[in-house]
Amino acid sequence: PAQPFRFPKHPQGPQTRPPI
Repeated sequence: PAQPFRFPKHPQGPQTRPPI
């Protein structure tokens, strides 16, 4: 299903916010 705008999954974890 279409999910809200989110950064791609990290290769070592679930979808998270971008690095700050």
